[in-house]
Amino acid sequence: MSNSNEKQIVILIHGIRTHAQWQADVKNIIESVGRIEIVSIGYGYFDAVRFWCPFFTRNGPIKSVRNQINQIIAEKDQDTKISVVAHSFGTFAITRVLEENPSIKLENLILCGSIVPENYDWAQVKSQIDGQIVNDCGSRDIWPVLAKSLSW
Repeated sequence: MSNSNEKQIVILIHGIRTHAQWQADVKNIIESVGRIEIVSIGYGYFDAVRFWCPFFTRNGPIKSVRNQINQIIAEKDQDTKISVVAHSFGTFAITRVLEENPSIKLENLILCGSIVPENYDWAQVKSQIDGQIVNDCGSRDIWPVLAKSLSW
């Protein structure tokens, strides 16, 4: 992240089959340092069945994530830097939001337990991210592995 005088927001996006209790822990840890505001966004509980049958089920959560990010952007100061930390399906949602909304700009993008392929073409969204991109594809987490092998 940049200069310590700049305002910073970190958006947390959860994955499927969770109510994202981890977000409160992350918020407490990061906000204890100061100068960084944490905003948890989500799309409700998203079960595996809806995830594996994506034709009419994934668009709603992605639209919800996009709308919440646009709301944060609309309410922030012009000099505020925004980063995203996403997990599991949240990683898919944020990359889709970035692909479909080139006006969204981020400071950093951290994907944990990512279902975004390791060979994803980051060139299509790189101009929207000023800092680092971390795409941590989990190999021991069963859901990303199942997502990669069983979904469309």
